[in-house]
Amino acid sequence: MGVNLLFSQKTSYFPSIRKNLASLLVILFVGILPILSFWGFWNDYLAFAVYTGKETQAHLEFHSSVPASLQKYQSKKQVIELSNWTIQEMNIAPYPEPKVFQKLAQQLAKSEQTNFTLVIEFPPHWLTGIRRTQSIIYNEN
Repeated sequence: MGVNLLFSQKTSYFPSIRKNLASLLVILFVGILPILSFWGFWNDYLAFAVYTGKETQAHLEFHSSVPASLQKYQSKKQVIELSNWTIQEMNIAPYPEPKVFQKLAQQLAKSEQTNFTLVIEFPPHWLTGIRRTQSIIYNEN
């Protein structure tokens, strides 16, 4: 293909792309839709944020003690990093979007009778480098 582009007498390959639906879908999903992530209309992870090191992170802060079933995942006293937990448990990184972290915390709150706070750290601001955080308390009476 590359050799054809260099030595072909054909002036343009773009008219043939318009005729091929698969090519248009690839251009849409890889080239155009990721741009929408700048305004929050497309997930950052689908917009190649995995390669930037600026993905959203989350951890659980337990108010009293960490449940026995989760103690082996502690990174600090009464803190569990969700990325470490999922990598150790399932050998896969969590999908780094707030809605996924919140769903995981809701499921944990249903199964464990303990108080904890989900702390979500958003990607650093492009100008200041400061991460915005959001804290959500679960099982608090």
